[in-house]
Amino acid sequence: MRKSGASGSSRSMAAILGLWFLTVLTVLPGGLSELKSELQLIQFKYPQLYPERFAWDAKHKRFILGSTILGKLVTLTGAGDVEDFVADEEFEGTSEIHGVFVNTNRNRVLAVVEAGREDSAESDPLLVAYDLESRERTLMVKLTGDTNDRKDQSFFRDVCADCAGNAYITESLANSIWKVSSSGKKSLLSVIPQEQILVEEQRFKELGVNGIACADGFILVNQFNSGALFRVNQSDGMVNRVKVGSGFLLMLESDGMTLREDGALVVVSAHSAWLLSSKDGWRSASVIDKVVLDKAVYSTSAVTKDLRVYVLASYLKELAADSEREYFQVQEIEFAEESADNPLYLLLIIGIFGIVVLIWRFQLTQFNKSYTRKRI
Repeated sequence: MRKSGASGSSRSMAAILGLWFLTVLTVLPGGLSELKSELQLIQFKYPQLYPERFAWDAKHKRFILGSTILGKLVTLTGAGDVEDFVADEEFEGTSEIHGVFVNTNRNRVLAVVEAGREDSAESDPLLVAYDLESRERTLMVKLTGDTNDRKDQSFFRDVCADCAGNAYITESLANSIWKVSSSGKKSLLSVIPQEQILVEEQRFKELGVNGIACADGFILVNQFNSGALFRVNQSDGMVNRVKVGSGFLLMLESDGMTLREDGALVVVSAHSAWLLSSKDGWRSASVIDKVVLDKAVYSTSAVTKDLRVYVLASYLKELAADSEREYFQVQEIEFAEESADNPLYLLLIIGIFGIVVLIWRFQLTQFNKSYTRKRI
């Protein structure tokens, strides 16, 4: 009877461990993919695309990229399949697309359109939106006209949107944040103070506010030429500089950034990617980790997909040399400090230990049975 009880106990333990393993794989965010060792690299061919920003369209499982040369939006799958999302006749070939943001609850993608390098006197910076299903244009708002009548006095960069459908756009030369309501009404939300300029290249010294991310009731904005990070209230435009690290850590040449589902902020530059967290609503922040990036590919944007982080290789510096390129890539990156603290690894270790114990108990039981038979 005791042996039968021990055997039943072992079977119960095995069932519990099996249920635990299924829970790890299916319930926790990312499941087994969180434990993979090989990071995803998506390489694709699209001549002269030179994308600066991209966004993740979770509903349709695709990235959406904007071209700074071709003036169009394209989609990219994880398998590297790329196709035109929309080629708007008003912009294609004559304009640059900078900021790109998927506004999921409004089923639309937002894009910031600037005059192209072949400058047209009639080209004005615009915020446009396209339906994710029909791909029809649903919004077009001229971003100049109130304080800047000449397009060469502005440089609109990035965009994000809140749950109410309000869009927020960074304008780099004046360090300003513009708001476009869901109905298309434009207004100046805030002007960010210029911190000490630390970039060395002369052509980048005028590039102020750049990447932007929306949170609950406020937005986060970085400043390219100083490396500073700011918190801006969505209601009144009040600005506070975020204290990063033990002091005011500078993320120089900071470009695109994104907030993950767990509230962590990813900031990317051509040379580095930072992972930040905050416990006080982004009045201050801690640096969880920093990843060094390959300067040659010139990364300019980051997105998150199920807590996994992807950066876009834009190769934009090649344009200064009038280069031509056919292939581009999206690279998944991993923050070492975070992966070391991943609870999935601890759960796996506990599970493996439990399985080893079960095997040991089974072998011990079999040995006892064999030994008892021999004695009899």
